[in-house]
Amino acid sequence: MTNPAMAIQSSPIANPEAVLEACIAKRALRRQLRVDLPRTRYAVRRIFSTLKDSPAEHALVVGVGHGHDAVMALLDDQVRLLDGVDPYISDDGNDDDDFNELLSLIEATGLQRRMFVHRTTIDEHLSATTQHYDLIVINDVLHHLFLTRSRLESSQLFERAVHLAAALRKVASDDCTLTICDVERHGMRQLLYRMGLMRSWVDFSTKQHWGSWVRAFKESGWQLHSKRNYVPFALRTLEPLLSTPLGSFTACERYIVRMRPAR
Repeated sequence: MTNPAMAIQSSPIANPEAVLEACIAKRALRRQLRVDLPRTRYAVRRIFSTLKDSPAEHALVVGVGHGHDAVMALLDDQVRLLDGVDPYISDDGNDDDDFNELLSLIEATGLQRRMFVHRTTIDEHLSATTQHYDLIVINDVLHHLFLTRSRLESSQLFERAVHLAAALRKVASDDCTLTICDVERHGMRQLLYRMGLMRSWVDFSTKQHWGSWVRAFKESGWQLHSKRNYVPFALRTLEPLLSTPLGSFTACERYIVRMRPAR
């Protein structure tokens, strides 16, 4: 069942960015994360950008979760309207508390008329919506939807990934940007982790090479526009160096893939 956030009359907010900053700090402390407002803005400017000169009119965020990045994108006017979809199942990392806190954050930042949260699966949302989106963001979500330690192409989940890609194509505008950001399956850190020489909270064995997602989406009417390394915030001054294949094997364990509807 789809659960829109709310359609409450918006009221002026003195400092919505300060409200968001406090929410980010609270979550970082609770979950022992190294994240703050500058890091969130850094990520949003890379992940929520479109392939056109103007911001997105209407974005879809698959697996919106805590929604701090989505709220930031709206406050920074990178997106005008945004639909966030998430079933809020605790086993996948977000639960009732995350859902309720996001609704409170939307109200506290005055975004009730610009951001709508649908507590449902992405399949259910796509089958029910009549909206067309010019930006679709899938950030650290696909490996949850298609959880396997096998290569995606050799697993039974590949066809399901193709089906999702096709459903997303139906709700995409002709100039839509689809962005996938996820963790790479291979690299130096991943190799050290598999050899037992390094510890990590990330289970790299369940992640996929970026080309696996591209292959699934290409079968459903999408074409690759670009792939880039996600350079960590702490290493941002080295971005020219780390944007190379060297970076993808060493410091950059995440990637950003952008796709567009095939012509």
